[in-house]
Amino acid sequence: MNRIQNARERYEWGKSAERFMNQKLQQGFNPFEEINIASPAKLPVIEQQLKIIIEENTRSASKSKINSYNEQCNRLIKYIKSEGLQDISMHELNADRGK
Repeated sequence: MNRIQNARERYEWGKSAERFMNQKLQQGFNPFEEINIASPAKLPVIEQQLKIIIEENTRSASKSKINSYNEQCNRLIKYIKSEGLQDISMHELNADRGK
């Protein structure tokens, strides 16, 4: 969308995309179910995925930001293990599993 320079054309393109997605949703399309179906059989478990995210987000971060990210990540991993969710991938974590 951002490649379109003219504001009116960009607005029309956005409205067209919105109409398309609303039609799909009304027809019963659920993007969250599609993620589960389309995902490869073997994804890294959630702990490994979190570590990758932390590494990518802290490449050029300050020491205090890195420590803060690691602390939050460790808390989340501790929760995941206490709930027995350590063998799932991140896209499988939802509100029902996180209760």
